[in-house]
Amino acid sequence: MKKLFALALSVALALCAVAVCETAQPETRETLVSIEGTEETIGETRFVSQSGYSLWYPADMFTCEEADGQARFVPVDGVEAMADVGMIVVPVDVAVEDADSLLGEATANYGAEAAVGEVVEWTNESGASVRSVEVAQEQRVDRFYLVTGGDSVFCVTATYLPEMTEGFGARMETMVRTMEIAAADEGAQSGATNIVEGDFTGFADDTTVEVLVEDGYKSYKVFDEAVKAYLESID
Repeated sequence: MKKLFALALSVALALCAVAVCETAQPETRETLVSIEGTEETIGETRFVSQSGYSLWYPADMFTCEEADGQARFVPVDGVEAMADVGMIVVPVDVAVEDADSLLGEATANYGAEAAVGEVVEWTNESGASVRSVEVAQEQRVDRFYLVTGGDSVFCVTATYLPEMTEGFGARMETMVRTMEIAAADEGAQSGATNIVEGDFTGFADDTTVEVLVEDGYKSYKVFDEAVKAYLESID
Protein backbone atom coordinates (compact mmCIF):
# COMPACT_ATOMS: atom_id res chain seq x y z
CA MET A 1 0.00 0.00 0.00
CA LYS A 2 1.09 3.57 -0.59
CA LYS A 3 1.92 5.55 2.53
CA LEU A 4 0.20 8.91 2.72
CA PHE A 5 2.19 11.29 4.89
CA ALA A 6 0.39 14.26 6.38
CA LEU A 7 3.31 16.61 5.82
CA ALA A 8 3.73 15.68 2.17
CA LEU A 9 0.03 16.00 1.44
CA SER A 10 -0.08 19.33 3.23
CA VAL A 11 2.66 20.66 0.96
CA ALA A 12 0.83 19.42 -2.12
CA LEU A 13 -2.38 21.13 -1.06
CA ALA A 14 -0.59 24.37 -0.30
CA LEU A 15 1.05 24.42 -3.73
CA CYS A 16 -2.16 23.61 -5.58
CA ALA A 17 -4.44 25.77 -3.41
CA VAL A 18 -7.34 23.31 -3.26
CA ALA A 19 -9.42 21.70 -0.56
CA VAL A 20 -9.83 17.99 0.13
CA CYS A 21 -13.43 17.43 1.20
CA GLU A 22 -14.28 14.50 3.43
CA THR A 23 -17.46 12.67 2.44
CA ALA A 24 -18.69 12.46 6.02
CA GLN A 25 -22.25 12.49 7.33
CA PRO A 26 -23.69 15.94 6.48
CA GLU A 27 -24.47 18.38 9.27
CA THR A 28 -28.19 18.59 10.05
CA ARG A 29 -30.49 20.56 12.33
CA GLU A 30 -34.16 21.24 13.07
CA THR A 31 -35.64 24.70 12.51
CA LEU A 32 -39.03 26.28 13.20
CA VAL A 33 -40.44 27.97 10.07
CA SER A 34 -43.76 29.45 8.96
CA ILE A 35 -45.27 27.62 5.97
CA GLU A 36 -48.51 28.92 4.48
CA GLY A 37 -49.35 30.64 7.76
CA THR A 38 -48.58 27.61 9.94
CA GLU A 39 -45.45 27.14 12.05
CA GLU A 40 -43.70 23.83 11.45
CA THR A 41 -40.44 22.23 12.55
CA ILE A 42 -38.44 21.08 9.53
CA GLY A 43 -35.16 19.23 9.14
CA GLU A 44 -32.36 21.04 7.34
CA THR A 45 -29.01 19.92 5.90
CA ARG A 46 -25.98 22.17 5.62
CA PHE A 47 -24.55 22.59 2.12
CA VAL A 48 -20.96 23.83 1.87
CA SER A 49 -20.06 25.12 -1.57
CA GLN A 50 -16.68 25.01 -3.27
CA SER A 51 -17.34 28.66 -4.14
CA GLY A 52 -16.93 29.89 -0.58
CA TYR A 53 -20.34 29.92 1.06
CA SER A 54 -22.70 27.62 2.95
CA LEU A 55 -26.45 27.46 3.45
CA TRP A 56 -29.10 25.24 5.03
CA TYR A 57 -31.75 23.52 2.92
CA PRO A 58 -34.55 20.95 3.48
CA ALA A 59 -33.09 17.76 1.98
CA ASP A 60 -36.51 16.10 1.99
CA MET A 61 -37.69 18.72 -0.52
CA PHE A 62 -34.59 19.54 -2.57
CA THR A 63 -31.60 17.78 -4.07
CA CYS A 64 -28.41 19.74 -4.67
CA GLU A 65 -25.85 19.48 -7.45
CA GLU A 66 -22.79 21.68 -7.92
CA ALA A 67 -20.65 21.97 -11.05
CA ASP A 68 -18.29 24.69 -12.28
CA GLY A 69 -19.12 26.82 -9.24
CA GLN A 70 -22.88 26.78 -9.89
CA ALA A 71 -25.16 25.10 -7.34
CA ARG A 72 -28.65 23.96 -8.32
CA PHE A 73 -31.38 23.03 -5.84
CA VAL A 74 -34.32 21.20 -7.45
CA PRO A 75 -37.34 19.41 -5.94
CA VAL A 76 -36.78 15.74 -5.20
CA ASP A 77 -38.81 13.09 -7.00
CA GLY A 78 -42.30 12.86 -5.54
CA VAL A 79 -42.29 16.43 -4.19
CA GLU A 80 -43.91 18.23 -7.12
CA ALA A 81 -40.73 17.87 -9.19
CA MET A 82 -40.99 20.08 -12.28
CA ALA A 83 -38.75 22.07 -14.56
CA ASP A 84 -40.05 25.47 -13.44
CA VAL A 85 -39.23 25.07 -9.75
CA GLY A 86 -35.77 25.41 -8.24
CA MET A 87 -32.96 27.67 -7.11
CA ILE A 88 -29.56 28.43 -8.63
CA VAL A 89 -26.61 30.06 -6.83
CA VAL A 90 -23.82 31.50 -8.99
CA PRO A 91 -20.67 33.39 -7.89
CA VAL A 92 -20.14 36.60 -9.86
CA ASP A 93 -16.72 38.00 -10.65
CA VAL A 94 -17.53 41.64 -10.04
CA ALA A 95 -16.51 44.14 -7.38
CA VAL A 96 -19.07 44.56 -4.60
CA GLU A 97 -19.37 48.28 -5.29
CA ASP A 98 -20.22 47.52 -8.95
CA ALA A 99 -22.79 44.81 -8.23
CA ASP A 100 -25.88 47.01 -7.88
CA SER A 101 -26.57 46.95 -11.63
CA LEU A 102 -26.92 43.16 -11.73
CA LEU A 103 -30.55 43.13 -10.56
CA GLY A 104 -31.48 45.62 -13.24
CA GLU A 105 -29.80 43.47 -15.86
CA ALA A 106 -31.63 40.38 -14.59
CA THR A 107 -35.07 42.02 -14.97
CA ALA A 108 -34.45 44.04 -18.14
CA ASN A 109 -35.52 41.44 -20.72
CA TYR A 110 -39.02 40.65 -19.44
CA GLY A 111 -42.02 41.65 -21.51
CA ALA A 112 -44.67 44.21 -20.64
CA GLU A 113 -46.92 41.52 -19.17
CA ALA A 114 -44.41 40.79 -16.39
CA ALA A 115 -44.84 42.63 -13.09
CA VAL A 116 -41.44 43.70 -11.75
CA GLY A 117 -41.49 44.48 -8.04
CA GLU A 118 -39.49 46.96 -6.00
CA VAL A 119 -35.94 46.14 -4.94
CA VAL A 120 -35.86 45.17 -1.25
CA GLU A 121 -32.69 45.45 0.82
CA TRP A 122 -32.13 43.37 3.94
CA THR A 123 -29.50 41.53 5.99
CA ASN A 124 -29.64 37.76 6.40
CA GLU A 125 -28.89 35.63 9.49
CA SER A 126 -25.11 35.64 8.94
CA GLY A 127 -24.88 39.38 8.34
CA ALA A 128 -24.57 39.15 4.54
CA SER A 129 -26.19 41.99 2.60
CA VAL A 130 -29.10 40.95 0.37
CA ARG A 131 -30.95 42.88 -2.33
CA SER A 132 -33.90 41.11 -3.92
CA VAL A 133 -36.52 41.72 -6.59
CA GLU A 134 -39.45 39.62 -7.80
CA VAL A 135 -40.73 39.27 -11.36
CA ALA A 136 -44.25 37.80 -11.50
CA GLN A 137 -45.67 36.32 -14.69
CA GLU A 138 -48.85 34.40 -15.35
CA GLN A 139 -47.21 30.97 -15.29
CA ARG A 140 -44.13 31.48 -13.07
CA VAL A 141 -42.37 33.73 -10.62
CA ASP A 142 -38.65 34.55 -10.74
CA ARG A 143 -37.11 36.01 -7.62
CA PHE A 144 -33.56 37.35 -7.88
CA TYR A 145 -31.24 37.83 -4.92
CA LEU A 146 -27.89 39.62 -4.86
CA VAL A 147 -25.94 38.40 -1.82
CA THR A 148 -22.68 40.14 -0.87
CA GLY A 149 -20.18 39.70 1.93
CA GLY A 150 -16.53 40.74 2.14
CA ASP A 151 -15.27 40.83 -1.44
CA SER A 152 -17.70 38.14 -2.68
CA VAL A 153 -20.84 38.54 -4.77
CA PHE A 154 -23.40 35.79 -5.46
CA CYS A 155 -26.49 35.87 -7.65
CA VAL A 156 -29.37 33.62 -6.58
CA THR A 157 -32.38 32.87 -8.80
CA ALA A 158 -35.44 31.18 -7.28
CA THR A 159 -38.16 30.04 -9.69
CA TYR A 160 -41.59 28.65 -8.80
CA LEU A 161 -45.23 28.67 -9.84
CA PRO A 162 -47.43 31.52 -8.56
CA GLU A 163 -49.49 29.18 -6.37
CA MET A 164 -46.26 28.03 -4.65
CA THR A 165 -45.30 31.44 -3.25
CA GLU A 166 -46.11 30.45 0.34
CA GLY A 167 -44.62 26.95 -0.10
CA PHE A 168 -41.56 26.51 -2.31
CA GLY A 169 -41.08 30.26 -2.68
CA ALA A 170 -40.91 30.76 1.09
CA ARG A 171 -38.62 27.75 1.54
CA MET A 172 -36.13 29.05 -1.00
CA GLU A 173 -36.09 32.51 0.57
CA THR A 174 -35.42 30.82 3.92
CA MET A 175 -32.40 29.13 2.30
CA VAL A 176 -31.08 32.53 1.19
CA ARG A 177 -31.58 33.83 4.73
CA THR A 178 -29.20 31.11 6.01
CA MET A 179 -26.51 31.76 3.40
CA GLU A 180 -23.12 32.45 4.99
CA ILE A 181 -20.15 33.70 2.97
CA ALA A 182 -16.79 32.34 4.12
CA ALA A 183 -13.91 34.62 5.01
CA ALA A 184 -11.23 34.90 2.32
CA ASP A 185 -8.72 32.73 4.21
CA GLU A 186 -11.21 30.23 5.62
CA GLY A 187 -10.78 27.74 2.79
CA ALA A 188 -7.04 27.51 3.31
CA GLN A 189 -7.45 27.10 7.06
CA SER A 190 -10.14 24.45 6.76
CA GLY A 191 -8.01 22.57 4.24
CA ALA A 192 -5.21 22.27 6.79
CA THR A 193 -7.54 20.73 9.38
CA ASN A 194 -8.53 17.98 6.94
CA ILE A 195 -5.02 16.56 6.60
CA VAL A 196 -4.79 12.97 7.81
CA GLU A 197 -2.09 10.35 8.13
CA GLY A 198 -2.81 6.80 7.05
CA ASP A 199 -2.40 4.27 4.25
CA PHE A 200 -3.45 5.58 0.86
CA THR A 201 -5.22 2.66 -0.81
CA GLY A 202 -6.07 4.31 -4.14
CA PHE A 203 -8.93 5.94 -5.99
CA ALA A 204 -12.49 4.64 -5.60
CA ASP A 205 -13.58 6.70 -8.65
CA ASP A 206 -12.34 9.69 -10.64
CA THR A 207 -12.50 12.10 -7.69
CA THR A 208 -12.61 9.94 -4.54
CA VAL A 209 -9.53 8.70 -2.71
CA GLU A 210 -9.60 6.12 0.08
CA VAL A 211 -7.38 6.23 3.14
CA LEU A 212 -6.99 3.56 5.83
CA VAL A 213 -6.68 5.23 9.25
CA GLU A 214 -6.85 3.85 12.77
CA ASP A 215 -10.65 3.65 12.91
CA GLY A 216 -11.13 2.25 9.40
CA TYR A 217 -11.39 3.47 5.82
CA LYS A 218 -12.30 7.06 5.01
CA SER A 219 -13.10 8.62 1.64
CA TYR A 220 -12.06 12.08 0.50
CA LYS A 221 -13.00 14.12 -2.56
CA VAL A 222 -10.14 15.57 -4.64
CA PHE A 223 -11.09 18.13 -7.30
CA ASP A 224 -7.69 19.32 -8.49
CA GLU A 225 -5.85 17.39 -11.23
CA ALA A 226 -2.44 18.35 -9.86
CA VAL A 227 -3.28 16.89 -6.44
CA LYS A 228 -4.62 13.72 -8.09
CA ALA A 229 -1.35 13.34 -10.02
CA TYR A 230 0.63 13.87 -6.83
CA LEU A 231 -1.31 11.19 -4.95
CA GLU A 232 -0.90 8.72 -7.82
CA SER A 233 2.86 9.28 -7.75
CA ILE A 234 3.27 8.27 -4.09
CA ASP A 235 5.07 4.92 -3.77
